[in-house]
Amino acid sequence: VRQIEQRTYDGKTRLTTKDELGQLESALNSMYHIMQRQFKAIKHEERERYNAEMQMLTEQINPHFLYNPLDSVIWMTESGRQDEAIRMVTSLARLFRIALSKGNSMIPLSDELEHARHYMTIQQIRYKNKFETKITAQPDTEGLYTLKLIVQPILENAIYHGMASAEDEGLISVTAYRDGDDLLI
Repeated sequence: VRQIEQRTYDGKTRLTTKDELGQLESALNSMYHIMQRQFKAIKHEERERYNAEMQMLTEQINPHFLYNPLDSVIWMTESGRQDEAIRMVTSLARLFRIALSKGNSMIPLSDELEHARHYMTIQQIRYKNKFETKITAQPDTEGLYTLKLIVQPILENAIYHGMASAEDEGLISVTAYRDGDDLLI
C-alpha cells in the first residue's frame, strides 16, 4: 500500500503465500498490469486522435488554398505579368514544402513564420497590395517548436474578415515572443 501511495509500485509484490494476503497480492498485481495496459492504450488513442485532427486540418487548408493562386498565375501569365506569376509560383512551392514538413505536425517557429510570409506574398499579389504585412519574432524564439499551420488560418481570417472589404490599405502584423515559458504568436 505504501508503494502505491508513493507511486513506486511496479506490479511485482514479493509475497508468495496462498492465503488471503497472497490472493490480495495476486489481484493487486493483476489490477496494476491491466491499468498499465489501459493507460498505454489511452495515450496511444489520444496521440492517434491528435494526429488525425492535424491531418484533417492540413488537408482542409491545402486544397482550399491551392486553386485560387493557380487561377491567378494563369491570369497573370495571360496578361503578360510573368514576374508576378513567377513570384507567386515560387512562394506557392515554398509554402507547400513547409506545409508538408515531412509529415511532422510540429515545426520550428522560423519555418512557421516563413510559411506565413509566403502565404502573405501570394495573398498580397492576389489582392493587389491592398494590405501590408509585418511578421517579426524575438531572436530567441525562432528555434522553438510550434504546431504546423497555426498562423495561416489567423491570416486568412484577417484578410477575409478585415482587409478584403476595407476601403483603405491596411496592415496585418504577426509577432512572436516569449512570455516566461510560453511562446505567444
